[in-house]
Amino acid sequence: MGKNLSALALASMLILSGCDRLGISNPFVEKEVSCGSEEAKEILVKLIRDNVEGETVKTFDDDAFKEQAFADIGISHIRSMIERLGITIDEIRTAEKTDTSSKLKCEATLKLEVPEDVVGYAVAANRTVGNSYKKTPDFFERYYRKEGAYYVKTISYSVQPTDDKRKIFAELNQTYEVIRPVSELVSMALIKEPLDKAKKMNEELEAAEAAAQEAREAEEAAAQEALSQEQETARVSEWEERYKLSRSEFEQFWTGLPQTVQNKLQASQKTWKSGMDKICASKAKAESETPNGIKISELACKTAETEARLEELHNRKKAVIDEIIREADKKERTAKAALDGAVQALPADIAETVMPEYRNWQNGLNAKCAGGDEYGLAQSDCRTKEINAKTKEIQGYLIN
Repeated sequence: MGKNLSALALASMLILSGCDRLGISNPFVEKEVSCGSEEAKEILVKLIRDNVEGETVKTFDDDAFKEQAFADIGISHIRSMIERLGITIDEIRTAEKTDTSSKLKCEATLKLEVPEDVVGYAVAANRTVGNSYKKTPDFFERYYRKEGAYYVKTISYSVQPTDDKRKIFAELNQTYEVIRPVSELVSMALIKEPLDKAKKMNEELEAAEAAAQEAREAEEAAAQEALSQEQETARVSEWEERYKLSRSEFEQFWTGLPQTVQNKLQASQKTWKSGMDKICASKAKAESETPNGIKISELACKTAETEARLEELHNRKKAVIDEIIREADKKERTAKAALDGAVQALPADIAETVMPEYRNWQNGLNAKCAGGDEYGLAQSDCRTKEINAKTKEIQGYLIN
């Protein structure tokens, strides 16, 4: 039945005129149209029901719903649920009436009488999908207030006869706030039973999976018990080699880092190493009881932790180097500024003597500090030290 919803959705849309406007024949052609006429109220009730139906059909026509447990919900189910809702138009007021137009602007109180079981279904379904745990669905309460046995809402609409007065048209304002909550209520009530069936099926599947998992675990435990001492010894050797390889890869990466980067990471590296030893020792004792079993678990843990640490440092490498480069650049700029200040403070007679040598030093600085690492950290550190030394030298002239 669910697979026919596309055609049904189209048919439902054709019932409406612009989704929020509907006209019917006027059996009382000579009678003046009013906001509270039975014809106007009849149109409004039909307009609301048709819109709720159309909106609900669109919900269940969605491809995501068709693939789920709700695929069998069809138009007959939707209409049957909507027909159970009592819809009353009450407290009708004429908001605007002019001599220049036959259209009347009206206000009224819409009263919905929702059977308790429908509310209960909607609440239960809403809880299942995780939207609300309130007594009534929160999506409904936002737009309708509870008064006694009814859910009520103030609505505004207009009614207008055709020029020949053979038909009356009504148009509902703020259609979304009126229709959408009711459609959601209907949709939630409709999916309650399919959800219950799906939940039961899932529980049965989970129970079967749990039993299978328990059986697998028992089988694995039996297999573990069956391992001989010779097999365990072989596994110890295997994990020793794997851990040795992971350590070798880590050391190769570490020694390839510039010394300044190693210094930056040294504290966190010591903390990680200490933490790894404690964690893996504790985990190994919890996972096994035999000496070889404990050793295997500890080696496996250390291998995994070392590989994870290597990946972490690979990811952090660029950020750390960039930070150190920024710090080195800042130190070099600060040192250069101090040197420039000292040079500028030299008296003219001293400057005349000092500057030729200073310029030679300046021209040879980069060549002197050319050797270093690929990131330029050692070069920058060399220049900073040379600049600081030159600054002290220049400042010595000022003191003398």
